[in-house]
Amino acid sequence: DEVAIYLAKLKENPVNSKERGIIDKLLASYSQPWVKQDKNFKSFRSLLGSSCNAIPNAVVTQDNSPVGTNITFDGEQTRIQVVTPDLFNLFPKENPFKGAPWHSCAVVGNGGILGNSSCGKQINSATYVIRCNLPPVSNGHEKDTGTKTNIVTANPTLLFRRYQSLTERRRPFVEDMQLYGNALIFLPAFSFGMNTAVSLRALYSLEDHGSSGPRVVFFNPGYLKNLTQFWRGQGLREVRLST
Repeated sequence: DEVAIYLAKLKENPVNSKERGIIDKLLASYSQPWVKQDKNFKSFRSLLGSSCNAIPNAVVTQDNSPVGTNITFDGEQTRIQVVTPDLFNLFPKENPFKGAPWHSCAVVGNGGILGNSSCGKQINSATYVIRCNLPPVSNGHEKDTGTKTNIVTANPTLLFRRYQSLTERRRPFVEDMQLYGNALIFLPAFSFGMNTAVSLRALYSLEDHGSSGPRVVFFNPGYLKNLTQFWRGQGLREVRLST
């Protein structure tokens, strides 16, 4: 369990007595055998589904965003993108999650706390694997982090910094993305205006490479807005949800 590993590492470092007390309580909680509580699980899934309805709405598709639709940016709510025929043709025809729910899912963060965990085999055994922010998957840590990827998120800041906004050579980006196999690369093209062009260039770059391999899809800003409102209702007050 990533949280337990992280807390154990924290406990090894010098902390004040108040912090140590908090860590001890958390460790005690996470040391208990995990037991699925079906009633709570079904209740929370129902609540989240009715609030956000991710399966048909998480990604912008031709089904949920036909030609003429006004897409309102979730980060700049005064900014609107009209779906033109050319833009419409870039969207997947239908949502990519028709097979959901899956038997098992692994969500792999990018905080580096899986070092020496030997969790790679368990992660790879999951039916569906989600990774965050274009992490390396072939850097010698495969034993700890695994390699299987079905979804990988990408912060456009990485495209600006690591790949020069994709305005110069695009081959390094295309080659790096092949490490994720046939994964979906999630980009927030319609969160802020500065993200749109570079997100489109990412999509074009992979499309020009060929039909196989990873493909870019765009977060639906309406879904992101509903998701933010849902978590605020649960007490999370951050301006924007982090990875």
